[in-house]
Amino acid sequence: YHYEKISIDDELSRIVFDEYVSSLDVNKHYFLKEDIEGFQKYRDRLDDHMKLGYLLPPYEIFNTFRKRFQERMDFIENELEFNFDFDQDEYLTINRDSLDYVSTPAELNDRWRKIIKSQALDFKLDDKADTTIQRLIKERYNRLAQTIGEYESRDVFQLYMNTFAESFDPHSSYFSPITSENFKIRMSQSLEGIGATLTSDGSYTKVASVVPGGPAFESKVINTDDRIIAVAQGDEGEFVDITGWRLDDVVQKIRGPKGTVVRLKIIEAGTPISAGVPLEIRSDW
Repeated sequence: YHYEKISIDDELSRIVFDEYVSSLDVNKHYFLKEDIEGFQKYRDRLDDHMKLGYLLPPYEIFNTFRKRFQERMDFIENELEFNFDFDQDEYLTINRDSLDYVSTPAELNDRWRKIIKSQALDFKLDDKADTTIQRLIKERYNRLAQTIGEYESRDVFQLYMNTFAESFDPHSSYFSPITSENFKIRMSQSLEGIGATLTSDGSYTKVASVVPGGPAFESKVINTDDRIIAVAQGDEGEFVDITGWRLDDVVQKIRGPKGTVVRLKIIEAGTPISAGVPLEIRSDW
């Protein structure tokens, strides 16, 4: 009785269409009205496409989103003036149900100008300097741009299939193979890591923090802000260069069964790239 017993028909197609578009642009900050109008040809046909295994429409919609997203990032980086006048009376509608998609890039630019101005005001009220505010905002969107830029086909497929799963049951999700594997690992606790929190730093994987008591901590050779440039499994495995890899792929490469060996080639914080040397630690904590 938990899930909805509904048919894969035009009604479901409309639900999936609305949810998928919303999952990409819930606040209506990226798509233009012409984009949404162009997508309408798929509104009643996604059910038929699903039965046929035809997936071009969701990828077309996503590629349009990514294009519009990059236009917004370019606007923030190259066109937006950060000399905001906080004495001017302006209003920003934050209730997305009261918003509609705009018709022109100029209108979207103005909406984003107000969005960034609002964020800048938050920093201003926190006593941040103007130069710091600009830097923090740009860093925020650079991180977001890196996340979107790393989306692959499997990620788009998972996002799209989630809208189908949630149409039947809001507590059900579709897992891609990697997501499914990670979920099973978390539930069974059958694999171990090196005991460090990792983050992306441009093309590199950086150690954000070291967990006390873990292999990295016990090794005494891996520290915060070190960059990992290559990974090898076992005592004899060859090093694989991970520069430019997605963070979750790096984690997959490093993680292994408890007691096994993973070898890392790292660059110590503040050391030039050319100085990286192999270091060995064991995940037998």
